[in-house]
Amino acid sequence: MNLTLRTRIFVIVSLVVLLILGISVALIVISKNKKQAQEQNNEALYGQTQTTDQLGTTIPINGITPTVIDSNMVVKPETTEEKDRNTAINLAKIFVERYGSYSTENPGQNLKDLEILCTSDLWNVLKKRAESMVVGKEFIGVSTRAFGASFISYDDKETVVRVMTIREENKDGVIRNFNQEAEVVLIGGNGGWLVDDVKWQ
Repeated sequence: MNLTLRTRIFVIVSLVVLLILGISVALIVISKNKKQAQEQNNEALYGQTQTTDQLGTTIPINGITPTVIDSNMVVKPETTEEKDRNTAINLAKIFVERYGSYSTENPGQNLKDLEILCTSDLWNVLKKRAESMVVGKEFIGVSTRAFGASFISYDDKETVVRVMTIREENKDGVIRNFNQEAEVVLIGGNGGWLVDDVKWQ
């Protein structure tokens, strides 16, 4: 049976279209099956899927109620004192992290970085200490990270903050981790705090 060229082209195009349709249907079925399997896994892991009631409110799942934020809720801006307190806490943490992180490869650099954060009296002390440091034969490096802070005392002229840190000391490859607190005295207020003293506890 001889087929004309036009007939052959029509048959080939039809077969290609059918093949594409078949692949598309197969991909859709596979995708749906994967989605159903994922939902079943979630249900097995968490006991049940998340549901909402008729009003659209999320119903607790396994005794846990998701936090729902009211769109009409008004967020109060920080008061001047709250801003002042936050500034003092953040400055104390930054200061202690820099103060407590140093290396014998670059002696005194951590102290030099503190000039803009402290009073002139404290800077004079730190500057002399930085200038007297020398490179040692033994490598010592310490990194300090503040993970919490609280007020020991607070007023708008002088504040004392306790900073909790985790420190890692490297002595020629021997690593030691330890927690340490620092007491930081800040003076100034009105957002213009400067560190006047710092002591490890």
